Amino acid sequence: MAGLLNWLDHGGAAGDPLWHFPAEGIDRRLSELRTQSGAIAAGLAARGIRPGDRVVMLLDTGSAAVSLLLALWQLQAVPVPLRPWSGTASETASGAAGGTDRAGGFLRFLLEVTRRSDARLVVTDRPAVVPQLEPLLTTVEALEAPLERLPATIGDCRADGLALIQFSSGSTGQPKGVMVTHAMVMAQLRQLADNYAAAGSGRSPRSIASWLPFYHDMGLFIGILLPLFTGADAMVAPPAWYMRNPARWFAAMAARGSDLTFSTSSVLAATLRGVRRLHGRGCDLSALILYVAAEKISPAVLDEAAAVLAPLGMPPSQLRAGYGMAEYTLGCTHSRDPGLRRLRVRIAPGGRVLTGDDGGGGDGDGEALELVSVGRPNDSCDLVVRDEAGHPLGELRLGEITVAGPCLTPGYWRDEAMTQRALGRGWMRSGDLGFLHDGELFFVARKDEMLVVGGRNVIPADVELEVESLPFVGPGRAVLFGADEPGGPRQVLLVEGNAASPPPVVSGRLTAIRRCILDGFGFVPTDIAVVPKGTIEKTSSGKKRTAVIRRRWQAGAIPQLA
Repeated sequence: MAGLLNWLDHGGAAGDPLWHFPAEGIDRRLSELRTQSGAIAAGLAARGIRPGDRVVMLLDTGSAAVSLLLALWQLQAVPVPLRPWSGTASETASGAAGGTDRAGGFLRFLLEVTRRSDARLVVTDRPAVVPQLEPLLTTVEALEAPLERLPATIGDCRADGLALIQFSSGSTGQPKGVMVTHAMVMAQLRQLADNYAAAGSGRSPRSIASWLPFYHDMGLFIGILLPLFTGADAMVAPPAWYMRNPARWFAAMAARGSDLTFSTSSVLAATLRGVRRLHGRGCDLSALILYVAAEKISPAVLDEAAAVLAPLGMPPSQLRAGYGMAEYTLGCTHSRDPGLRRLRVRIAPGGRVLTGDDGGGGDGDGEALELVSVGRPNDSCDLVVRDEAGHPLGELRLGEITVAGPCLTPGYWRDEAMTQRALGRGWMRSGDLGFLHDGELFFVARKDEMLVVGGRNVIPADVELEVESLPFVGPGRAVLFGADEPGGPRQVLLVEGNAASPPPVVSGRLTAIRRCILDGFGFVPTDIAVVPKGTIEKTSSGKKRTAVIRRRWQAGAIPQLA
């Protein structure tokens, strides 16, 4: 049984779990979703889809995404999940005509991915006008038209066969397609189930909740594939449904007895305040284990999460963390012990990490950082921190995080050069900087985003978090990066603001930002600009697209309010 669909067909997960889709207002048993997927598979086959064909999925996280995914696997086709376009059909058409707005930018990305993957179909859940995709574009509703049903799965898939291609523009803007095999999927799902059991329950999760986008690896595996694998009940909704009313989501998890969910640090920072409304209303989250992953974790956000969720019955020991990447299917590490370990360190020249136990408080070693452990490597994950030459480093030495193991991708779709750069030595170069201490991994920064100011290492994410803690900024609304200019390197801080703010107010806020950075990190960026809201673009996982923003800044394509 090489693939998840074969696993289900041979009784791998017992029972008929209930799937709740609150944004759609419906409940479906897994057997009903399988019936719907059979109808869609017939519609796909009628459109000529055969084993190995790539099909782009432009769907929100919901019932149609689950059924279409299963239908494609029933035909041994290869899903290519992408975020659905937003806005109206007319906006989509204007983007296709060469507009430079966000719709146009996404259209260019979509057309490039469709071309690279040689997709046979592009399936969406909403009508749109895209002349370039006219021969390929269809809807889930059209595929469900009454047709002769397919009798069963078309044979057993090969373990090394493609289960999906995880295309992402990432933080660089360059589309890259991570190839994910059926063997990778099954190995990762077994690990996720084992991780949950090792977290203290001794069993698989029984009720999983996810608002994460399914077109991102974390949302796909936690929200859709893990419930299928374990036979857990599931509650699945699009990110927009969660963001509109976070308290509603947490209340729904309490009502359903959800025992596993995932989030990111930045989303928690933006939404925890609203969850306080549930205090005193009888919401019980005592069964819930909440993993924080996908980006650097803020200690302050963890403190707030503990304070907000404890009155709802969830103890701080049930806050967990993990580190991963699409190239390793999803997870590389996880928290095994109750509570999240923290460490206050300084990064010395040469990459030596100094803690309070070995003189880390001394002068001249840079500003102190408080970091949160992202756990220990998964049982089958060979995680090594290496220097520039690829040599393994000992504990408390800063270097690049590399991984190998059964969940590692064979490479990037039709991109041998990128595959060789990242995987040519038999392990994956993550591009992330971190260190190990007592067997636990501490993530520090993206390798290409680390700044050196006055001979000291500066971690942009830490500066951003400090600035975003100011009441007039807010989570996700600041980005710091380095820019090489003819006059020398510069540090650029962009902060989203309001065009209607009067100049004296803006001036006062800029002064407060400078003081905040100087007091906390001992320097002031050479350039600080207030920019329109929406300037700081994010990836599907919520990470800031720093490289893209840097290029736009240097090209003069970002307007300034101050």
